[in-house]
Amino acid sequence: MEQEVIYKASAKELRVLLLEPIRNEARAELRAKFNDKLIDVETVAKIHGVHPHTVRAYAKSGDLIHQDRNEKEEYKFKLGDVLEFDFRELRRQLKNHKL
Repeated sequence: MEQEVIYKASAKELRVLLLEPIRNEARAELRAKFNDKLIDVETVAKIHGVHPHTVRAYAKSGDLIHQDRNEKEEYKFKLGDVLEFDFRELRRQLKNHKL
């Protein structure tokens, strides 16, 4: 039986990870706090405002690091990795590479 776990993070903690440039030590500390938390495709999509198909496509291509798939073949991601991932930047890089 799969169990869903919800983790709380303050708005400040998420803002530090997503918006503010910070020292490497502080980023590493916050990333470590969330790195052992696994989340699903839909949660990644909600965090970044993209479609779940986009998340799956980047995971399949290797652009988005994922953990081994579960018994249902669903991707799981470390929250710490997801918080540092930038879909917009990857899209720009891929677009420029195709030109």
